[in-house]
Amino acid sequence: MNEADPPSGMPNEDTLVASDIHIQATYRLTEALVAAEKKMRRRVQLLSEVVFETDSQGNLLFLNNAWRNTLGYQPEACLSQPLRSYVMEEDRSRFDLSLSSESPVQARFLGVNGDIVWMECTATTLDEGGHVGALRDITRQKQTQDEVSKLSLVASSTDNMVIITDRHGLIEWVNHAFTRRTGYVIDEVRGLKPGSFLQGPETDPQTVALIRDYIARGVSFSCDLLNYSKSREPYWASINVTPIRDSAGNIERFISVQSDSTNLRRTQQQLKTAKEAAEAANVAKTNFLATISHEMRTPLNVILGSTELALESVSAEDRVQHLRRINESGETLLRLISDLLDISKIEDGQVDLERVPFDLRTCLRGALEPVALAARGKGLDFRILCDERLPEMVLGDPGRLRQILVNLAENAVKFTSAGFVRVDAAFANAGSGPILELRVADSGIGIPEESHARIFERFVQVDNSTTRTRGGAGLGLSIVRFLAEALGGAVAVQSAPGRGSEFVVKLPLVVPSAAPAPEVGKASESTLPAVCRLLVAEDNDANFAIIERHLTNAGYRVDRAANGRLAVEAARQVRYHLVLMDVEMPEMDGLTATAGIREEEALRNLPPVPIVALTAHAVQGYRERCLAAGCSGYLAKPVRKPMLLETVAALVKPGGGGEGELCCAAPS
Repeated sequence: MNEADPPSGMPNEDTLVASDIHIQATYRLTEALVAAEKKMRRRVQLLSEVVFETDSQGNLLFLNNAWRNTLGYQPEACLSQPLRSYVMEEDRSRFDLSLSSESPVQARFLGVNGDIVWMECTATTLDEGGHVGALRDITRQKQTQDEVSKLSLVASSTDNMVIITDRHGLIEWVNHAFTRRTGYVIDEVRGLKPGSFLQGPETDPQTVALIRDYIARGVSFSCDLLNYSKSREPYWASINVTPIRDSAGNIERFISVQSDSTNLRRTQQQLKTAKEAAEAANVAKTNFLATISHEMRTPLNVILGSTELALESVSAEDRVQHLRRINESGETLLRLISDLLDISKIEDGQVDLERVPFDLRTCLRGALEPVALAARGKGLDFRILCDERLPEMVLGDPGRLRQILVNLAENAVKFTSAGFVRVDAAFANAGSGPILELRVADSGIGIPEESHARIFERFVQVDNSTTRTRGGAGLGLSIVRFLAEALGGAVAVQSAPGRGSEFVVKLPLVVPSAAPAPEVGKASESTLPAVCRLLVAEDNDANFAIIERHLTNAGYRVDRAANGRLAVEAARQVRYHLVLMDVEMPEMDGLTATAGIREEEALRNLPPVPIVALTAHAVQGYRERCLAAGCSGYLAKPVRKPMLLETVAALVKPGGGGEGELCCAAPS
């Protein structure tokens, strides 16, 4: 054996070197592994997610620091504890099932202070049993999801339209209310800008420009905008837009909440229109009252001034002239008051219409005689033309027909300084029957076309200044229109400034089938008793003096009672042929006195004496009140002589009483 060789059984040098190299490599590898493990643990400890490892029994073998940061427990104190013991009992079975199937699961963990923390678990099963995995805190995410879910539920259930867009204004989501109102579903509008399909021809471009500016600057705003539905139906939307920003302040999306304000805007417009109409009406009424004040004071001034001059006059001729002025001004004042009363009745919708037989031509010509005199006094050519085909007798309201004709003719004369006024009464046939067509034409100042409709309105005049130069209160045409419509007809006008005017009234004609009965109040004097004794119950001396003179000049004998009580006493003592009873009197009013006389007659079984009410209450319903109290007739003040004598003659009957016949004895 060579001396250089090692003893038998001893490793040689090469083997020792190789072994040493292996040991050193193993050591270095071990050191590297330990270093890598330490580095990995450090990294794991720095993770925000919880990293865990369990044995085959589910007990914890490892936890990183995120366990403490998330749940508040010290990781070392929790080792060897079952991981499931930190899961809320309601979620444990679902948590266990997820671990065994290696599927992600969301479960609630109980923190050290009793806080509930939502964790999302992702784990895998180890070969030797047990699990390794990660737990991610999703509490804030769950809260956000819950809030979004609730907001989505609210947005879906609300009647307001909700639109969610991205930061560029492109639609991501719309609710059911949006679909109901616009007709668009989400699949049709996703990725579009709302304005690209909701706006239309009447959408205000200035408001659209403002909306774009607000969105570009990322500020909240509110506005009203006219939009269009899928069927192109316009609707008004009240829009509120709010930008949603992330934690860094950058806009993520926009939320737009819109409400349909169509009905609200319609109501607001109606209120605005009503307000403007009310303001215009107030202005018109103010002007109207100023005009009425002028129109009433003018004849009153003439009446009072002429009265003073008549009292001072020595010449009989002067007195007659002053009295004529007084009479003319009184007529003017009476017409004005009658017009005002008619307007009041029209506003209440209560106007009495008669249906009596009358001579049509006589009615028309008689109504126009005073107007013709006034026209010729101004030097105008005034003509009346009646169609020969017009029937002689018709059924209707002659008073209202006269009122229509006189108002139109007087207006024509008033506004014509030179030239003509022509009244045509023509016969025409319509589908519904014969028609009376009245045309009143003049060569006057004319009416602008834009004012044709307004002249028939209440409290409206084309030019308030005309009342100063032409006179009049501007009531006539509104009364004409209403009466024409009440009689089943209509009125129209054709006119232009400087070319005169023509008013056309068309009224249905009703011809009676039988000869008419004689008109009431036309009894001749020969049918009256030789001596008629009348009682006038009137507290005003001047009114009594006028009535007494009219009656005594007609051949009646007149007694006076200064109040209602004296009237009852007088009627108890004397059997009068007729009683004229003023309604407003001291001590006892006229209606109470009438009731007293009727009670006395019933008690004594006497035939009722005719009682005619005299009253200034010329309003709708007062006539019926007088008749209900026992009156036989009704006269409105001022009482005109022809109407007074006609009414008395119609009601006085022969044998109704006797001169000086006492009625105080008890009946046999």
